[in-house]
Amino acid sequence: MTFDMDMAAPSLEESKAFFRGAKISPQSLRPRTMSLNMLSAKSELSSPTSDDSDVLVGKDTPAVLGFSDNVSEDNRQAAKDSIHFSERYADLKADIKRAPIEWHAHYREAMRHCGWTMTAYKYGSHTTSQTNVTMEAIVLDIVNAVAGANASAMLNLVRSVFSTIKADDKLIQLFENTSKGGETGEFRIVPCLQSRAGTAITLFLAVDCKLKSSEGGAWFWKWKWSQVKLNKVATMVELNRRVHLRNQDLIYDVLDKDSEAFFEGAKKLIS
Repeated sequence: MTFDMDMAAPSLEESKAFFRGAKISPQSLRPRTMSLNMLSAKSELSSPTSDDSDVLVGKDTPAVLGFSDNVSEDNRQAAKDSIHFSERYADLKADIKRAPIEWHAHYREAMRHCGWTMTAYKYGSHTTSQTNVTMEAIVLDIVNAVAGANASAMLNLVRSVFSTIKADDKLIQLFENTSKGGETGEFRIVPCLQSRAGTAITLFLAVDCKLKSSEGGAWFWKWKWSQVKLNKVATMVELNRRVHLRNQDLIYDVLDKDSEAFFEGAKKLIS
C-alpha cells in the first residue's frame, strides 16, 4: 500500500492540532520474551545515556539508528527525538503485528510533524530469490537499491552499524529481544548522513516477516533464508530543520523522558 504523500511541510496550526491530541505508549506494548541471560545482561548494560554514541538500539522497540561521523549534534538529537516520539506514538495507535498498515500510517504522520520529509512511503511485499542468505544480507541489498546516489555511503554506514552491534553481546541480546516475538520478526533501521549543506539525510527501512523454526543464534545474523517473503517500507528521508525546531517544544511536551533513555548506545567500531 502506498500512503498519500503530502510533500508540503505541515503548518504551525496543523502541528499544534496534531500534538494537542498526541499520546504515546508508556512503554512498548508488544510482548517481550526475556531469557535469564537477558535479565542478567540488563543490569550490565553500558551507560543509560547515549549522548556520545553513534549506534543506537531501542530498549523497548526494534529500532536501530546509526550516524556518520559528520552528523552534527543538533541533527543527531533531532533524529533521536523524532524516532523516539514516532515509535511510541505509533505503538499506542496500532498493533504493528495485527495492523501494520495502520501502524505505518501513524508513524509516517508523526515523522512529518517532527520535520522529516519522506520521498515515498510504500508498505508492500518483498521477495528475494537469493538462497542461503542472512537477513543482514537482504537488508544491505535493499539499501543498495533504494539509496540512489547515497548508496555507497549508506552501505558503508549500515555495515559499520551492524559490525558494532555484532561485536557487543549486550546489543545483540537487546535487538534479539525486541525484534523477535513468537513466529514474527520486525525491525526499523535508520542510517543518518549529513550533506555538505548540513541537511540530515536518512534512509528509513522497516521490515516485518514470518520466522522459521529456530535455527539457534541471533535470527538476524545467523539464520539462513531461501526465497524469503517479507513486508517492507524503504524510503529516503530528509530533515526540514525549520519545521523540527518550530515543533521541538511540542515534541518535548509529549515525551515523558529524554530520548537518551529510550536507546542503548555504542561507538562505531569502523568510521
